[in-house]
Amino acid sequence: LCKNKITQNIIYANNSICFMFINISEKVKYMMNNFDLTLEDVSKYLGITTQSLRNNLNRDSFSIKDLIIISHLCKA
Repeated sequence: LCKNKITQNIIYANNSICFMFINISEKVKYMMNNFDLTLEDVSKYLGITTQSLRNNLNRDSFSIKDLIIISHLCKA
């Protein structure tokens, strides 16, 4: 039997991680954390201020262009 454990919107099953995020911001935060990227790093590449990036994360508001840039930063 496969025992699943859900922790902060991440499902762990048989020592593998399956992602179940509520919104895009949660995924972006996870990727930033995994690749040791700071808000300052990401905002610099997006060409916006750190506060604007915080606002985007809080509002879950990203353009496709921003998401593509972030994914390239995270080698995704």
